[in-house]
Amino acid sequence: MKTPTTPVLRRLIPWILGGTLVVLAVLAITRIVWLREQVYNQAQQRLEERLEERVQTWEKGFLGTLQAWLDLAAERADNAPMVQEKLRSEPSSYLESIYVWVPARRITPEGRVREARMIFPVAHGFEDPQAMANHPCMVDARLLQYSDATPGEISDAYLQGCAKAPIAARVEAALSAAAVLAGDQRWDDALQALDLAGVPPEMTLREAVELGITADRAVVFHSQRAALHMNRNMPGDEDRALNLYYQTGVQLAELDAPDAMGLENNRWALLDELQRHDRDRLHQRLAIEFEGLERRLRAYREITSQVLPEPPGRTSSEPRLIRDQYAERPYLLYYNTVRTSSGEWLGVALQLDQQLVLNDFLANTSDLRRDLAITEASGTWLLGARRQPRDLAIAVPFPNTLAHLRVGMYPDAIERRAERKDEVWILPLILVTFLVIVAFFALSAQISAQRRLRELLDRQREFTTRVTHELKTPIAGIKVMAETLELGAFKGDAGREAAARRIIDEADRLTSRIDEVLSSTRERQVPDPVVFDVEELLYELIDVWGPRMEQHGVMLEADLDLAPEVKGDPQAVRDAVGCLLDNALKYRDPKKEPQRVLLTLAGDERTTTVEVADNGLGVPPAMRRKIFDRFVRVEGPNRGLSGGHGLGLAQVAATAQAHGGSITCTEGLDGGARFTLTLKAA
Repeated sequence: MKTPTTPVLRRLIPWILGGTLVVLAVLAITRIVWLREQVYNQAQQRLEERLEERVQTWEKGFLGTLQAWLDLAAERADNAPMVQEKLRSEPSSYLESIYVWVPARRITPEGRVREARMIFPVAHGFEDPQAMANHPCMVDARLLQYSDATPGEISDAYLQGCAKAPIAARVEAALSAAAVLAGDQRWDDALQALDLAGVPPEMTLREAVELGITADRAVVFHSQRAALHMNRNMPGDEDRALNLYYQTGVQLAELDAPDAMGLENNRWALLDELQRHDRDRLHQRLAIEFEGLERRLRAYREITSQVLPEPPGRTSSEPRLIRDQYAERPYLLYYNTVRTSSGEWLGVALQLDQQLVLNDFLANTSDLRRDLAITEASGTWLLGARRQPRDLAIAVPFPNTLAHLRVGMYPDAIERRAERKDEVWILPLILVTFLVIVAFFALSAQISAQRRLRELLDRQREFTTRVTHELKTPIAGIKVMAETLELGAFKGDAGREAAARRIIDEADRLTSRIDEVLSSTRERQVPDPVVFDVEELLYELIDVWGPRMEQHGVMLEADLDLAPEVKGDPQAVRDAVGCLLDNALKYRDPKKEPQRVLLTLAGDERTTTVEVADNGLGVPPAMRRKIFDRFVRVEGPNRGLSGGHGLGLAQVAATAQAHGGSITCTEGLDGGARFTLTLKAA
């Protein structure tokens, strides 16, 4: 036995199922998210372990290389320049300079200490430039400048008088002679005077200082030659002069630190010449070379001022690595005391370019390089991959070497590797998504079915109410007439005959209503189809419905074109069009004048179309599809008095379907309704 709460439970079932589905989906998604996080964490852990292993492997090789360089520099300290050039020329070398010295040592029990002494690099022995400028040959030639001697005579005095002087004095004499001749704009003679100094144009600054010429005077000598070419202004002279400025700067940048001390003004002058003549590319390249020289100068000062004065201690010690922390491109100093094969202890330092060292690390981790980023401990980016500013997901230090740096990876690198294991969570996600979609459609179908059931029940109740009312009316009439006859109220035959006629009419009316209801339950079929002309059928309907509509003040208009014949049941089509005309009459709008109904016929090779359009009450857009369902009526003002059970249009739709066609409802004339009946042509 059903309880009163059964309908309530039936309505609650979809919502209970929906809530259960939501809970299960949330649990499944939570599980999937957890799996995804596990995959991400595993990928992160493996990458971190892999990166730590790469750092350790690289550090081991890096320290081994540095120790080999220390040993080589100590063993061949007497030939340190060649060792330095050899190590610099190795592929991917990050060495900038070598420094070798004899460390401080306690040589007596009383505490007497032997001072540390630099072996390489050291300044070359130079003649005093001031003394060379005051050489007797220079003084004699200089006195001629205050006499009536010509520039040529003065130039000859410099060159011939100092021909047997030391090379430093000859350079000073050649510079002075060239200056005198340049003042007289004798550019070729001035260039020839420089050649007579015994310093050929192709001689490098390193070769010049090895001959005893200070680096400053050697730079001035080459710069003077470039200036003379620039002033001579012959074809190609400007390019020759600027190239000489650049080559002189490159040679200056290659000098060892002691020889390059105090040449800042020379460096700025060479850069200024290139910039002044719009040689931006050469200017930038030379500026980079000078940055390397500046790093070597700072490292040399660090060695001589901090490392060499260290008090004597144990001869053997652990190597140390220090860095220049204030420069934009810092250097590294790796140094230790090394015992040579002869038993002598020497201090050796290797100056390294930090950026090239880091490039070497990245080159040795090529499989991870695209995702690696090297930063300072503070987080400042230095090298490698660069993303939008955010923290690294992995940060691994260099424990034995570059302790001030970190190498790491950004989260997106881990994400890419985690995506390779998507099968761990993507398959459950696809399965859950599929089940959620299926369940959603099933739930929607359940809710829709219940809504449809409620609508059908409501229509059934309305239909039952209307049919019951209409069936009771003829039954009541029959009962009244029968009771009247039974009481003998009619004395004459005419009265009894009228009463009998009314009973028969009411019975026919009752039968008609019953037949209408029964016909709505049967599937519309065409048992014996025949080919018929729809145009003739419509003319018959016009003859019947024209007077009826005219009687109610409605104007029936017809526009019938030629159309193909139709194969089917002509009576069913007649009834269907008649139903449409009847609806147009019943649902007319008394407020509109004139009241119109338009009947049209058209067709093509495949279909025949009949339209009934009116300017009546119309059908709301939301109801234009539902009205072809059984028991559906459009309720509203001026509609309730029209009668009907919501079966007529359903029968029209069944007739259209039986004839291979369709029926649609759209907006008609001036807000009315337009019914389009399409039939398949024979």
